Amino acid sequence: MSVAVSSPYQVLETMPWQRSLVERLRDLRAGTKRIGYIYEKAESGTFRYRCYNMVQAINHTSTDTSAGYFFLYDLQSIDNLVSHLDVLVLVRVRYDSHVDRLVRQARLKGIPVLYDLDDHIFDLEATPLLVSSLNQGLSRYGRIEKWVGVVGRIRESLDIVDGVITTTAFLQSELVSALDIPVEVIPNFLNDEQWSIQRSFVTKSCSQTTPSLGISLALPPTTATTRSLPTVCGQCWRTTQTRRFGLRAFSMYQSPLQSSGPGLSAYHLWISLACSGPLPR
Repeated sequence: MSVAVSSPYQVLETMPWQRSLVERLRDLRAGTKRIGYIYEKAESGTFRYRCYNMVQAINHTSTDTSAGYFFLYDLQSIDNLVSHLDVLVLVRVRYDSHVDRLVRQARLKGIPVLYDLDDHIFDLEATPLLVSSLNQGLSRYGRIEKWVGVVGRIRESLDIVDGVITTTAFLQSELVSALDIPVEVIPNFLNDEQWSIQRSFVTKSCSQTTPSLGISLALPPTTATTRSLPTVCGQCWRTTQTRRFGLRAFSMYQSPLQSSGPGLSAYHLWISLACSGPLPR
């Protein structure tokens, strides 16, 4: 598959989750417990890790459970989505009339409603800290109003569900303190396509003089590429700034995978060496 360059999020010409509503409904197999993951729109961040990867893992490993991912705009085409489900999972969706209607339909059918949340974006009192950490400004010219709305609507969604799924023990403890419902942890993980690409790069990196590598770091987001990197193909190298030696980030996945505690994020970076001379020691 060739790599597209039109968008940093459109890594491949055709992303694996670009499937029709009919195809996605067929993933819900008759005679199984059918789980529906609902997200606002497809993208390579939260949707990939909390919807697409979850659905793929369930459908590839379970014989008595099946899953599908759907979007709020699908409700324009199918008004009775809940009738196809045994469990409804809202993934980071902001409360609105569509969410309210879905939950009401689930209640009438008597199926559980869960909420999947991968960020600390449910506490209005912590919103100023959130906006400051994103460097988006707390003045009337900043983004504080937007984030108060986002956090408030997510909290409203949390108030109408039966339980929460999150990514880390830290987020679990924060959610347990804020809500009076069960909270469980399912960490992020890679999908089959990511593992396939990872294996191809490992193979190439061991046969080329200019290697590529995959690493996982737990660093403050602003310094994710300014620390020592591990041994690659027998070459142990160190750099204090990626661009100093012409290193470039391969655009497969650079976003944080999960929170690792206050001020830390777990990053999975693909780095490709583009050095004109020997590898830096």
